[in-house]
Amino acid sequence: MFVWDEMGGNMTKKIRSVSNTCIIMLVCIGINYMGKVLAADWHLPLWMDSIGTGMSACLLGPFFGALCGATNNILYGMRNVTSYAYAFTSVAIAIVMGICMRRHMIRDWFGVFTTSALVSAVAVIVSTPFNLIFFQGYNGNLWGDALFDMFRYYRIPVVIASGLSELLVDFPDKVVTVCIIFGILGIIKGDRFECNAERKSSGALMIGIVVTAALIGSGQKCVAATAGNKYTSTYSQTVYNGENGLIGGEANDIVETKDGYLWIGTYSGLYRFDGSTFDTMSDMKDVKNVNCLFEDEEGRLWIGTNDNGVSIYVRDKISNILTVQNDLASNSIRCIAEDEQGNYYIGTSDALSIVTISNGLKVRKTLQEIMYARSIAIGKAGDVAVVNNSGQLFIINNQMIKETFTLKTGNAETFYTCCKYMDNGDLLVGTTTNEMYRLRKTNGKYRTIKRYTTGNLQQISSIASDDQGNYWVCSGSGIGYLQREKFHTFDTNTFNSSIDNMTMDYQGNLWFTSSRLGLLKLSKTCFTDLFRQYSLEKRVVNTVTKWQDCIYIGTDDGLQIIDEKQQCVSDNKLTRKLRGRRIRCMTVDSAGHLWIAISGEEGLLEVTPSLQITEYGPNKGTISNRFRTVMELKDGTMAASENTGIDFIRNGKVVATIGEEDGLGNPQILCMLQCSDGTILAGSDGSGIAVIRNNKVQRTVSMKAGLTSDVILRIVALDKGYLIITSNGLCYMNDKLECRSLSGFPYSNNYDAMVNSDGKVWILGSAGIYIVTQDSLIQNEKYTYELLDGKRGLDGSLTANAWNYIDDKGNYYLSCNSGVYVVNIEQYNKNKTIYRMWLNDITVDGTKYYISKSETTSIGESADKIEITPILMNYTKEDPYISYYLKGFEHKKNIVRQSELGTIVYTNLPSGTYTFVISILDYTGTKEIESSSYSIEKPERFWETWWFKAYYIIIAVMIIMYLTWLITRLQSNRVIERQNREIELAKKQAQMGNETILAIAKTVDARDENTSQHSERVAEYSVLIAKRMGWSKERCEALRKIALLHDIGKIGIPDAVLNKPSRLTDEEYEIMKSHVLIGGDILKDFTIVQDVADGARYHHERYDGKGYAKGLKGEEIPLNARIIGIADAFDAMTSNRVYRQKMDMDYVLSELRKGSGTQFDPNIVKIMISLIEEGIIDPSKRYEGGEA
Repeated sequence: MFVWDEMGGNMTKKIRSVSNTCIIMLVCIGINYMGKVLAADWHLPLWMDSIGTGMSACLLGPFFGALCGATNNILYGMRNVTSYAYAFTSVAIAIVMGICMRRHMIRDWFGVFTTSALVSAVAVIVSTPFNLIFFQGYNGNLWGDALFDMFRYYRIPVVIASGLSELLVDFPDKVVTVCIIFGILGIIKGDRFECNAERKSSGALMIGIVVTAALIGSGQKCVAATAGNKYTSTYSQTVYNGENGLIGGEANDIVETKDGYLWIGTYSGLYRFDGSTFDTMSDMKDVKNVNCLFEDEEGRLWIGTNDNGVSIYVRDKISNILTVQNDLASNSIRCIAEDEQGNYYIGTSDALSIVTISNGLKVRKTLQEIMYARSIAIGKAGDVAVVNNSGQLFIINNQMIKETFTLKTGNAETFYTCCKYMDNGDLLVGTTTNEMYRLRKTNGKYRTIKRYTTGNLQQISSIASDDQGNYWVCSGSGIGYLQREKFHTFDTNTFNSSIDNMTMDYQGNLWFTSSRLGLLKLSKTCFTDLFRQYSLEKRVVNTVTKWQDCIYIGTDDGLQIIDEKQQCVSDNKLTRKLRGRRIRCMTVDSAGHLWIAISGEEGLLEVTPSLQITEYGPNKGTISNRFRTVMELKDGTMAASENTGIDFIRNGKVVATIGEEDGLGNPQILCMLQCSDGTILAGSDGSGIAVIRNNKVQRTVSMKAGLTSDVILRIVALDKGYLIITSNGLCYMNDKLECRSLSGFPYSNNYDAMVNSDGKVWILGSAGIYIVTQDSLIQNEKYTYELLDGKRGLDGSLTANAWNYIDDKGNYYLSCNSGVYVVNIEQYNKNKTIYRMWLNDITVDGTKYYISKSETTSIGESADKIEITPILMNYTKEDPYISYYLKGFEHKKNIVRQSELGTIVYTNLPSGTYTFVISILDYTGTKEIESSSYSIEKPERFWETWWFKAYYIIIAVMIIMYLTWLITRLQSNRVIERQNREIELAKKQAQMGNETILAIAKTVDARDENTSQHSERVAEYSVLIAKRMGWSKERCEALRKIALLHDIGKIGIPDAVLNKPSRLTDEEYEIMKSHVLIGGDILKDFTIVQDVADGARYHHERYDGKGYAKGLKGEEIPLNARIIGIADAFDAMTSNRVYRQKMDMDYVLSELRKGSGTQFDPNIVKIMISLIEEGIIDPSKRYEGGEA
């Protein structure tokens, strides 16, 4: 059995038996399994499944560590089979842990973190491929998977994202693991580990990390006509058929549910309409052929089919189906109604079934006497009226037939067809003819009290009511209504066949179904179509005015007169005279005369109230008879423009004319306006504006003065200045007749303008009527306007260069290419349109979430794409402004028309709570009319939470700190190794220097027969003196080397002189003295020892200056040389020479004292003597062994 010990010691003695090995393995496997379960259950950012693996690898070796880890994966694989693959990771961890242990790495903090980093790296390298293969890059840890999601959110490649997310979990996990192992090994091995304090701190750190991780993990929870019918003329008509969304082009019934949707039953199935789109309810398998529809008090939609019984639709799905299998009389349904007690009456092609829904859907009773019920009406006091296909009228109460009526006319083809209770409790009953009866209940019995004739309407199909108290009649040949006991037919143009049913939506629009023609919508507008109201043929209208309580309408084909009092179209000699004439302009003067400008033979007509006609033409002094416009001046003169100039008429005579020769650049005058000072501004067809005073042209205002065109269609006085309508835009002209373009106005093809009582300007053009304030118009900045066009009910196009009229009630009569439309300029916007607007649901990444105003809708934390489709029930022709924005995400509101509003998409929405605000705006697009808001919450993704951010920042900091530590440690180790090498080299160099110096010294001593080992002794004495003087070890060593080389100069002294046995001559002595200079020159470049040359050059200098070779004295002599000098003299006196024996020690001491202050430094002499007296320097020991 292999047992590992980090110091190669005797750990094997502690763990030797098989039983111990088994116990350790079991404990380690248990630690692994419990750690993994704990980490998973607590959602820790750790694995905690490698502690036992690492322990067994460290204590028993990599083989047992791998066995422990693999066993753990096998056991955990019972919970998750993919755990088997990660056994390779456990094996790799065990091998790395064992190797690190053997290399003595788990001994200190740096080793702990280095081992952690190595194990983490190996775990990431081995595990990441499995993550990619089995989990698309996820690693199964909540924290790691959150980081992976974050990386993928920022489009980091999947391999890198998977590896980094694995590292986020592996690194802290392995740090904790190795710290725990570090602490346990310290306990087991005791003294064998380096530092007990370090073990304790590692244990504390390990506990802190585990506790912190547990707290962080536990803080996170998984988240998982009649002529004169004005009522008719205020409705615009729209037909829906196969060409505009209603597939099949037919409709049997229509009903509006409480949510605002319109439901249309057809032979081809059921449709739902929101004002813009017909949705086919194709998912209703049992709803194929719909005969009737009904909404009960609870908002349930009852769908009566032709062959599949009744389906009940609740909350976007069919909740119940009632057929003959449930005792329904027949599967072919004709009508449905609900009484006050909640009983449902279902008319079938067989009998009448009475159904209840309380305690389950079931048929309570069947009235076999009522065959083929086609119309059911619910009255008061429990009465129910039913008309069957045979024309019988039944009165039911308490689910029993109380009365039966049959229409007795003597004609078998005349019978009852339908019924409807009125608000007062009376019963209206339709027939197959153009008659309708009204029955009233008196003393418990119903009696006919009135008969109504429905004009040309035959075969009455149904009767319905609106919110104005009118009762609408649907028939086989058209529609009409009963209003205040008077019946009116309604001109629906070609929509006049097989009209079966009617309903009114929440906005007041009327809807009619036709089993042949589809759907008809009548939308109430602020405009009245006079030609429809009085059943006039459509014509191009050029002018309209009021005279003698009649409306006079000038067309391209004559004159039309509408008598408002008689509510009829009038005809007189004037209309007959002007038949086929093109009437250009009409006006009424202050005398009550009607003036008619005609472009033709009659010229200009003046008509008195008694219809006396005066014609003005060239025979009466006018320039021509092709008139365009006429107006009354302040003095009563009539000014009439024509193609060749202007005529002025007073008291029946032409008093003046102005033509081209009078200064009119272009004599064809299109419009005129008299200013307050009497000046006439005449707009021409090509030469701008002629300024006329006293019947003379004073000047012309043209494009040179700032006009955008010289074709002037209209001149309108404003509070300040004038509005000029040219052929290509609008201009403003001040009182000084200075002009500028109003280029900011949104439309250029305009015809006329009018200023109403509140100062707003109505500008008429081919696009409709723009209503703006005078200030915004004159300032020519961003315009806020209201547009009255086809979407607001102006179905006709305004006639260019026509003349319109305003009466004293504010009714504005507009000349159009199809007749006259009337709008009240004070009341046109009084009845505000209401809208229903809401969200049913939102779609998040393809999944629908139901949404409510009262609750916050929470979407998934990983939601990427949010699709919002607002529902705006708008059945009018208006196209309102819609404002929407997602508060908290958007800062600016988005404003669009309803027709431009589609699905709103938001992507990459950060976590947070948002409010989706959608509003209906007024005609200016600035003021809210109605608003709805919905709260949407996107929970924080795990990686967006503060604790996750804090955690991965901590881990990142740990990794950075470790890498910094590692780099610093490596750099420090390299520096230390380099320094050690340098120190070792220095030591070797020093040793070599010492040896070299010693060798040189011995060489010198060997050459001088008289000075054997002299240099070594001098060096020894010098060092002793220096130590007594308190020198450092390094300085003493340097002095020793200097002393060894003090006599090196003797190499240059001849042997004859150097070794002469007798006294030297003076000449020889001079040669001998030169050794100090020679020595100095030899050592001057010697750098191993600092100041080494001083010892050789100056050791023979005397303190009194009488020495050689420089004659230095006192402190001038280097201290090294002074010490060596006394040591040299002492050794010379105490050594035997060829020519003499060593001197007596007393003599030597005497000589030293004698030379103090003269030859030697006194201080050094004292030290030398003390060393001798103390026996530290004792030259006699040299001779005890017989040394010479």
